[in-house]
Amino acid sequence: MAQTVVDTREDPCGAATDIVFRQVDLGPSTLGDTKCLKRNDVNRCDQWRIRVNVNLIDATATNSGSEIRHTLCHEIGHTVGLWHYGFGDPYTGPADRNGADNCLMSGLADGGQPWTRSYGPHDIVAVNTNW
Repeated sequence: MAQTVVDTREDPCGAATDIVFRQVDLGPSTLGDTKCLKRNDVNRCDQWRIRVNVNLIDATATNSGSEIRHTLCHEIGHTVGLWHYGFGDPYTGPADRNGADNCLMSGLADGGQPWTRSYGPHDIVAVNTNW
């Protein structure tokens, strides 16, 4: 409720930028990452940076387009407070079939299945509760 207008430009963050996307080399094992760049007056993140390692995806994925969509869905999920499923990461409720039904499952998932580009019921409840 205290967020600014959505703006996803490639320019440097301006006052109205919510998410800036970058294609960068994040090393040999990181497909993407998300970082809060600026908090607002109610201590919520108001500007995010999402980086996607397109070179690694191109080198390792069978279907690069599907994996880029999965990675973007995954990283955008972090901007609204969602966590990974599996791998010991914290979350506040039961995962959707251990993460098999949503894009917050970490790792390469380039088969193009619908779950790789959508959020599960647990995620939707978490977003609606938080926002």
